[in-house]
Amino acid sequence: MSRSPLPRSARRGLAALLALTGLFTVAAVTAPAARAQIVNTQPLLSKVGGEGFVGELGGSVDWRTGNVELLRLIGSLLMLYKTGDHTVIWSSSGDYGTKSGDEFIARVFSHVRYQYGVSDLVTWEVFGQASSAKFRRLTLRALIGTGPRWDVVREDDGTLSLGTAYMFEHEVLNDSDFADSGRTDDNHRLSVYVTGRLAVDDRLTVIHTTYLQPRVDAFTSDLRVYSITNLAISVAKELALTLGFELGYDSEPPVGVDDLDTTLTFGISWGF
Repeated sequence: MSRSPLPRSARRGLAALLALTGLFTVAAVTAPAARAQIVNTQPLLSKVGGEGFVGELGGSVDWRTGNVELLRLIGSLLMLYKTGDHTVIWSSSGDYGTKSGDEFIARVFSHVRYQYGVSDLVTWEVFGQASSAKFRRLTLRALIGTGPRWDVVREDDGTLSLGTAYMFEHEVLNDSDFADSGRTDDNHRLSVYVTGRLAVDDRLTVIHTTYLQPRVDAFTSDLRVYSITNLAISVAKELALTLGFELGYDSEPPVGVDDLDTTLTFGISWGF
């Protein structure tokens, strides 16, 4: 469906809101503070415009020799299928690295999400996810959830959406020398997110998403926050250079794990 461009005032307002959301995320985690392992599937939603299948493949390599022997491989695959009011999204990613022969990063996750368009404004979502992160001491984090999403702005060059969901989470820590070795937790969480996309021009797109996930029975003391901001610069049809900044915060991480992570990534993505 063809849509008219956003007015200049609306574009400025959307850009300001995305910036404020990013600032709020930083402010929310600057208290004494690990990556929340919340998967961001929102960017691919901006490709939804008609029926059928779309996807995005991304990856980067960091290989160093000499004074520092380092290899890091990052790969991701997002796929989406839409027919009528129904949309299915699947996302998987892996991050593996060695330094001087020792493993220093090892994490994988997979996420699937089903959406049903209730109206032009409201979409109902059902999702599930499984992930592991060796250096977060996570053998498994599995979750399921459901809730509504509100598309506040949906134009060709700008979108803004809000979402809320109930989420059940099952978490297993690895065996170690820490006091919480092998601990298993089952938690109920509220998941709230805001996501927006702004096409600055034909080549530059900005996408920002922030998730807040408090535990229902410990609303203020057990909180996870995940924020990601992506800049995509188109260099050819369906090919783009990407710059991403991720921020993850867990107010109650496993023993021996930091509660704040930030990541700056450079990569390339191919849409299909």
